[in-house]
Amino acid sequence: LGAYWIGTLVTSPRFVLEQFTGLKDKNGKELYVGDIVDIWIQGTKQSNPDFIKNVWDMHIWLESSDSYYAITDFEVIGNIHENKDLLEEK
Repeated sequence: LGAYWIGTLVTSPRFVLEQFTGLKDKNGKELYVGDIVDIWIQGTKQSNPDFIKNVWDMHIWLESSDSYYAITDFEVIGNIHENKDLLEEK
């Protein structure tokens, strides 16, 4: 019964599973893949928010790039499941 319940929960459209990265933002908020973040690269805040695509070996990969940047700070401002409007160009 327990495995059935968990399987039903995981496949339910009411819930979205998110992967915790093991990292926290500058305010101590946990960072999950799919979170939308304001980022600072080499100390300069970037003009548009981005979202976390993956974290591998403590390197953060953003959706807008296939390269690694020297992210010096970030702040979680939402996630792609609930706040896609934050990613619109300003």
